[in-house]
Amino acid sequence: MERKRWSDQHSQHQFKSVWNKICRYLWVYAGHQLGRPELLVRFIREGKLKPLLVVPPPDTLWTRSVVYWHEWMYCDLAYHARKYHLDYRTPGAEKRRLEMESIYMPDVEHMIQEELIPVHELDITEIGGISASKSQQHDIVDIDEFPLFRCKDYLEPITAAHLKENMDHGEIRLDDMHFKDFTWTQRRIYWINAGGSHHLASARHQAIRLNIPVTLQGKMTRLRVDSECIRRLRSRWDMYLVPKDEVFGAFFKAMNAFMCPFGHSELPRHFHNPSDPNDGLRVIWLLKESPKASAVARVLKDNGFPDFGTELELLSRYDPL
Repeated sequence: MERKRWSDQHSQHQFKSVWNKICRYLWVYAGHQLGRPELLVRFIREGKLKPLLVVPPPDTLWTRSVVYWHEWMYCDLAYHARKYHLDYRTPGAEKRRLEMESIYMPDVEHMIQEELIPVHELDITEIGGISASKSQQHDIVDIDEFPLFRCKDYLEPITAAHLKENMDHGEIRLDDMHFKDFTWTQRRIYWINAGGSHHLASARHQAIRLNIPVTLQGKMTRLRVDSECIRRLRSRWDMYLVPKDEVFGAFFKAMNAFMCPFGHSELPRHFHNPSDPNDGLRVIWLLKESPKASAVARVLKDNGFPDFGTELELLSRYDPL
């Protein structure tokens, strides 16, 4: 009798489990038919797809704190990637899966305009950052404080003779200097060096204290933002950030079930710097002209997934024109 009761309870449990699965399937199917990405909603609700916050780089004088917008989509780790091409997935008409294509993105290629000035003169005090140094792992914010923390022996005594001694150091390579003007950064001009960081920073500090002008000459690469390219990108695409590991996990499964086209690409270098390498992010591209893609964009927005389009809007404000 006890065995029969247990068997009946087990059968009822199995029936409820199967019925629940059928109900969930029907709910998802109905939602998809009505243009709502219900499987995506369910995955988010169940915690299978969670938003990750962007972790910006630490604010330092080094170029590792500069977001490399000028190299965005220039090169991808995917074996099929091409420069400035978007990996785009479109629902197959016959097979219920997403077909891949590569879409050229001219507005990404031209979003940062590059101007090379072969001979450019500037005062040493105009340098706000440095690209390479034995001390670059240290999170030092101000270039003027750098020698105080890392090379005080090169800094003192603060005299004109010691300033000249620092500037004469061979690693500075005064006859082969290169600078970059990242116009979207606070520090703007960075010295792209191969050594000599401690000596030049010390000389810069001394020049300020002694009120002695020090003129430098070298190649200048000026990188500026083209806001019109950003405007066109934002007018055509919704862009959100999802965990990298879920692009072809829960997110892909939800898009495949919804038969929704989407693109994905890497982030610009230094844009996201999580302490855990498993917390990477990818940009999801959703065409605004597609009702299904717009529905997905609304779900991502409503559930706190970072809006990459707003980051581009902030960048566009640095357009000097």
